[in-house]
Amino acid sequence: MLRLWAVVLAANLLGALAFGLVVAKTTAFDPEVRETFLKIGHEAMRHGFATTLLRAVFAGWLIALIVWLLPFAEAARIYVIIITWLIGIGHFSPIIAGAVDAFTLAWAGQRGWGEVLGTFLLPTLLGNTLGGVTLGAALNHAQVVAGGKGEDV
Repeated sequence: MLRLWAVVLAANLLGALAFGLVVAKTTAFDPEVRETFLKIGHEAMRHGFATTLLRAVFAGWLIALIVWLLPFAEAARIYVIIITWLIGIGHFSPIIAGAVDAFTLAWAGQRGWGEVLGTFLLPTLLGNTLGGVTLGAALNHAQVVAGGKGEDV
């Protein structure tokens, strides 16, 4: 499972890297759209390591909750939309979407690659992982405990 997760993460980050390159270095997007990407990137990177890590933990919780709701996607559709909205409105730090913005800044020469990797990507990856694993463990534990009580009788 860890290997699958690593491959999916690497592929998504490579896609984000390529997308950031296209935004920063080509005319595929109108100048106004490019400026919006850069503005969002600066907003995502305005905090230090600790704040980015904390925001990423919240994003990890919410993204894990979306994944947990996916089997009920038809019935839980509105909740998935609301949770996604919360991630955006809360300016939380999801690794893949945030990587597009941070990579765009680096490709445009507005932030250094070391800063993008060390100040944004690393704390975001750690926080998303911590938040997602924590919520997943709590939900799984709750299901086991709830299921175990009924069998004792």
